[in-house]
Parts: sequence; structure tokens; C-alpha cells
Amino acid sequence: MRTDKSILDRRLFAGLLSGHHFEEPGEGTIPMNAIEPSEQVSKSVARESCPVGWQPCALRPVFWAFTDYGPSDGVPVPVRVFYPTVDGTPQDASMARGCGRYPVVVFLHGHCQSGEVDHYLQWEHLGIVLAKSGYLAVMPQIPDIASVLAGQPPLTTIDQLLTWIRGRWEHHDVLLPAPSTAVIGHSYGGLLAGRYASEVGSVAALATLHSSWEHDAPQLAGILETLAIPKLLVLGKKDAMSLVSERLWNSMPLPSHRATFENAGHWDYLPRSSTNCGTRSACSFYPAAAFTILDMFLSRYLPPEKATDLYDRIPDDLRPPTLQLTPEQEFFAGGNWLREIDLMAGDAECAVQLDQRVRATTFVPPVVGLNPLQAAQRVLDARLKPVVKGSGNKVVKQRPRGGRRAEVESEVELELGRQPIS
Repeated sequence: MRTDKSILDRRLFAGLLSGHHFEEPGEGTIPMNAIEPSEQVSKSVARESCPVGWQPCALRPVFWAFTDYGPSDGVPVPVRVFYPTVDGTPQDASMARGCGRYPVVVFLHGHCQSGEVDHYLQWEHLGIVLAKSGYLAVMPQIPDIASVLAGQPPLTTIDQLLTWIRGRWEHHDVLLPAPSTAVIGHSYGGLLAGRYASEVGSVAALATLHSSWEHDAPQLAGILETLAIPKLLVLGKKDAMSLVSERLWNSMPLPSHRATFENAGHWDYLPRSSTNCGTRSACSFYPAAAFTILDMFLSRYLPPEKATDLYDRIPDDLRPPTLQLTPEQEFFAGGNWLREIDLMAGDAECAVQLDQRVRATTFVPPVVGLNPLQAAQRVLDARLKPVVKGSGNKVVKQRPRGGRRAEVESEVELELGRQPIS
């Protein structure tokens, strides 16, 4: 890896990605315990050498890059795509390939009443966080976003965009297949994300920021009561219309998460200097803290292909765990990576309450090498369901692996084979 001035500049910039400095202009059933690595990785990906020794993820980050696309490239609307890289210059940098495949996250912006041109570009800091954490962050321009309340929202536009990303984008071969997709949205964009997840897409997770489910769109609130995928609601007490009732919260299928920022308003997740869409609170940590919570939510339920430890390490309340980085990983992470919630605790203007309604979990016992009866009994003792496959006198492989965390009553596959009897 080269260490030229551009990379050093990137390291300095990464150090600014705490809430304290966020106003600086910047360059189904899937098992709920995570998506296991596919045993059929494409040959083209397998031949490539990863430029770092790990799969980029939130707990082991890399640098970020972005490329802009438009209708001339085959996409239905202008879109900015953020992705992981180890290069020193963000725009149009090479992608980190050969490290494992990446999930896709689509972010849908809200409606800026000031008529701001290219409002979707104002959310670059979220794209940066997601790209550093091993996600392909797709941020399209949605010109008619307010139509989400009408009968014909732009659901087809999102579907066409995902079809292009997964089939025609130059690095589509390093993406995890559907349904390894999350949809996130702010305000009306969150309502649109919910409609897409409910009505069209094969989606694995949904997150919304300050979406007025019960005030602006009571006819859509039922989406939250029926979607059986992981859900996160990011709310602010100074934006009362975005708050959800306890009745709705308690009726949402598990797993569901809620982050309520004490003094946050509707536009507190964008830097003051970058947009005139609305007022901000006095807490400068809110953007980075909210994006960290989003990052932990996605990492727990939709991790990059080979980052199989994230579900075990990220707690139910989505507070970032203590990082265990090598010197090289620290170089990519920069200062204060994932520390914003802790830093925020010392500011009287800042507070967040994290709630969750999740299924009980347990640890999968290691049973490889045991005979089928012993293995099945240990799995049952852990409140899990053994599923025996094949024939033989020993367990030669199990999935999930021993030591992984899994939901109570979920299945553990036990593959049998023959071993010599000594």
C-alpha cells in the first residue's frame, strides 16, 4: 500500500469523522443472526488478491470512495455510489476487491422545502461511514419524493436502480445477491423506503430517520406492523411529528430498534454549513452518532460476507463495542471512529435513548467431532434445533459454527461423515 500525501490527507480527514467536526466540508428468511459466507464465491472474485488482510467492515474499516452516474450510464436518475477502497483519492478510486462481497444499502433523501438543488448529495457523510464499513451505499436523486403519500410513488425507479447496480455496474460481481439489501430513508424518504420494502423489494433491513409514520402517513404506519425484517427508527424529540406511539412501537415485529435523540430536530443529521433546509440543535455530535447507530444496526443484521463476527460483537442496544484494531486498521479508521456516542455523553446538549425489542439469543455449542446423538443433545440443551444432514458416525461440519450467537429456537445444521473408530 502506498503512503503518499493523498493517503495521509485521507487519514487526517478520517480523524474528523466524529460529531465534533461533522460540519467540516468533506472531500426472511435470512437467519437473523447474520448472513453466512457463501460457499460459491464467483471465480473472478476468488482470483483477486485483497489489498488488505481483512474484509472491510465497521469494526475493521478501510477508506471510502465515490463515483457519480447519470442516465447516460443507464441509471434512471442521477446517483452517487459510495464504496470501500484503500486508495488515497476518493473520487472514482478503485474498489477494494477480492476481500469478500458487500451488501447494498440504498439511501432515499427527504423533501427539502427550500428547493435545494441536488439535495441527495448533502448526505455524503452517511455514505462515507457506510463505505468505510464495507457497504455499497447507493444515493439516488428522487425528484418526486413527496409523491410517496400519493398512489404512485417512484418505487419503479428504485427497482430499476437496483437492477442496474446488481447487473450492469462495473463491480456488480463483488456484491452479495438479493436479498442482501437494506433501504434507509430520511423523512419522506423513510416512508418511501418502507413502501419499497413492503410492496416491491427483496429487502433484508429497513431504517428510517425522522419519518412521520403516524402524523403525515397514518395509512402507511401499518407497514411497520407487518414487516418481519429488522427495523430501526431514528427519532428526535424536537421533531414531535416523527415520534411513534408506544402502541405502534410495541406492535412492530421483532427485531426492532429505536434511537431517540433528546434535542434533535428534523434536519440535525446534516452539517449546518452544507444545507439551508432547516434549523439545527446545539449538539454537533448528532450526525455522527446517528450514522454510527445506523452502521451498527446494518452490521449486526446485514454484515459484509466474511465479517461473520459482527452479530456476536454488536450488542442488542447497538452501542459500538470496544475496537480491537491492528496498527494498519487504525490507519484506515482514523481518530474517534465509532466513538461518537461516548464522546456525546460529556455534552449537556446531547443525549440519546436506545430501545430494542429483540429475540432471545444463545451461543451455538461446538459439536464437530461428536457422534450424532451427543451433538444433537448439546444443540437442544442450548435451546436450538438440530437439523442432521447426511450419514455417518461423526459431525464433520456445523452451521452456524460453534461459538456464534444465534436466536433461540433457530436451526443448527449438523453435517455427518464417517471417521475411523479407534
